[in-house]
Amino acid sequence: MRNRICVALAIASVAMAGCGVEEQRPVGGEGGAGGDVGQGGTGAAGSGGEAGQGGSGGAAGSGGSEDPSCTPVEFADEFGPVPKRKLDVLWVIDNSKAMAPFVDRLASNLAGALAQLEMARVDYRLAVTTTGLDESPECDGPVRGGEDGRFVPVDGSRPRILEPTTPDVAASWLENIMVGACHESSHPLEAAYRALSGPLAESEKDPRHDTDWMDGNAGFLRPNSPLSIVIVTPKGDVAEPDRFPVEYLDLFREAKQTSMPVALSAVTGPRRQDLPADCQAEGGDTLISLTEDTRGIALDICSLSADGSEWYAFPPRAFERFPPGYFLRHTPTDRNEDGVVDELDLVVSVDGKKVAARTSDGRPVWTFDSRTNAIDFLPLYLPSPESIIRVTYFACPPR
Repeated sequence: MRNRICVALAIASVAMAGCGVEEQRPVGGEGGAGGDVGQGGTGAAGSGGEAGQGGSGGAAGSGGSEDPSCTPVEFADEFGPVPKRKLDVLWVIDNSKAMAPFVDRLASNLAGALAQLEMARVDYRLAVTTTGLDESPECDGPVRGGEDGRFVPVDGSRPRILEPTTPDVAASWLENIMVGACHESSHPLEAAYRALSGPLAESEKDPRHDTDWMDGNAGFLRPNSPLSIVIVTPKGDVAEPDRFPVEYLDLFREAKQTSMPVALSAVTGPRRQDLPADCQAEGGDTLISLTEDTRGIALDICSLSADGSEWYAFPPRAFERFPPGYFLRHTPTDRNEDGVVDELDLVVSVDGKKVAARTSDGRPVWTFDSRTNAIDFLPLYLPSPESIIRVTYFACPPR
């Protein structure tokens, strides 16, 4: 498999659809009635056939993978090129003095985060704001650290919303994330909410501030794209003046204004009981709990890598609830008779080369989800959009 690594975590605004080409090579007798396995013929109700037509079944479903009279035959499903997936990512980076010990490592780590997204072939939009709501005389920059939800740089001196087509996107990203460490206060949740809500989110020019810049956030949120909010702060026990932290989760979903998922992730200190004595962060209990509520991810700011390798799991797990893209046409049987249908019962190839389910050191490459009857590649190993994926397995033949 071509080593085009992906960070795309099953973003399901676009499902990867298979073309369903199949080869059927009988190796034994025929199974019971029940129609096309996987479309009918299995299930508690036992209704069989396509769309519930033809072939009634019992409690286990006649003609399905549980039919003891079935003699499986081999099938091969092929899946063609897949479209790019979309993701909007708002980064809220702490610009308070508490960030000073982490600035250097953060720069190299988040450079790796962008590299992962680039290798993922994700149609991304990235924007950065700070945790500063008001200007501070100790801060530099066009608004002295008081972005108030506006994207960096507020004066538009370089691109504020980054996309794969942005010229020299890596250089702009590295500059945008270096927001300084100068404030006495930090309000990450409120800053995120202001960045994503009206009037700022709908305006090309922020009506709240009297400037000559096009400092609005219009054009960032896309209705058909999932949203990730990543808060980077050593102050994990965030406290906002007007709302409880958990209230912001509903506000973020309302700001998105679509059914697409919203996930909150955080780079913050570990929980208080796990905080190492030599780390200058606070316990991250509150933010970690919020990431769990949205099935996001929490990274330990005390132990960030220098290359950003931990971002292989990004975008966050919030998008796992969407089914993977490589749906099999039939329900595989337990080929090796070990009592479970799993990766050992299927053969997956990419562009004619067999791909093992795990690497030599045991890291998953692809998995079989029996709930959705689909193959799902893990983010780091998602094949290129031009690849042809072939899945070979044994299943009960349709009648």
